[in-house]
Amino acid sequence: MNFIQTGFLIGSAAVAIPLIIHLLNRWQVRRVELGTMRFLNEVIRDGAQRRRIRRWLLLLTRMALVALLACLFARPFLPGRSQRDGDHLQIVLIDRSASMGMPGNSGRVIDDALTAAADGVAEYGEGATVLWAWFDGQVEPLPASTTRPTVPRALDGDTNYQAAVEWARDRIGAFPESLAEVMIVTDLQQSGLAMAPSASESLGFPVRIVDVGRAAANNLAITQFAPLQTRLDTKTASRFGATLFNFGNLPQEEVPMVVSASNGTRQVRLKKSISVPSGQAEDVQFDLGNLDAGLWRVTASIDVADDLAADNRRLTAVQVAQPLNLLVID
Repeated sequence: MNFIQTGFLIGSAAVAIPLIIHLLNRWQVRRVELGTMRFLNEVIRDGAQRRRIRRWLLLLTRMALVALLACLFARPFLPGRSQRDGDHLQIVLIDRSASMGMPGNSGRVIDDALTAAADGVAEYGEGATVLWAWFDGQVEPLPASTTRPTVPRALDGDTNYQAAVEWARDRIGAFPESLAEVMIVTDLQQSGLAMAPSASESLGFPVRIVDVGRAAANNLAITQFAPLQTRLDTKTASRFGATLFNFGNLPQEEVPMVVSASNGTRQVRLKKSISVPSGQAEDVQFDLGNLDAGLWRVTASIDVADDLAADNRRLTAVQVAQPLNLLVID
């Protein structure tokens, strides 16, 4: 038997309290000889042995209750039963979102994640059933025969932990007799995080989180880029807004940002220099002037060397329409 809160076992020393009280009460007894009581000596002598036994049983009961209370606060549990071949199910989910492409200890962070996942699987021996899957915004299960997956080249998704856990829950339902454990290997980035607290509390199976993320990262990201008008036409200047966020620990000074728009025959290009303090966001607007009617492809990019280049560029497309001609008849 093991205990979760071993510190509460110190409280088992309180079992000495009933014993001390018992001894103190015993020492306080004073024997008084009364002549009128001498005829009761034989009766008292007969019941003294039984009373002594009852007192010791009462003392032991009190001490056992104190020890039981300390044991309950320590939260005892029985360790898992010995594993037999095929009775343990290990589900391994490896994060492949964009942030996993940052430099790590041995290549990219996702390379570190694969090494950590392989080490975790090795702890269960060859008899365990292992199911591998990649996840970002969605889950991509790997064939059941997979022993060590190949790291993907492109990493550009967000992170949805809820989708990963729900997929694991469905796989566990297919193995009702197995002892299941889910291992999620990730850098714990918050991008796309959609795990509701109520969902995590009602899983019904253990989830092991392996954090392979870096303590600090140098990353300046374009978090938002969109037109500022709901309708664009040829008679109105087209304005776009972008939001830059500095995830690093140092400020970024005079970062060049370029916005270019193209419809296939014409191209408009604007450039600005942006400074963003550490841990803060900065909004910037670009006025592309009057654009011709048609479909325009608009790109925003920043020229900066950081750990995550995937969020240094944003794309959007807009439809520029002809102005509306209205005839009002009164």
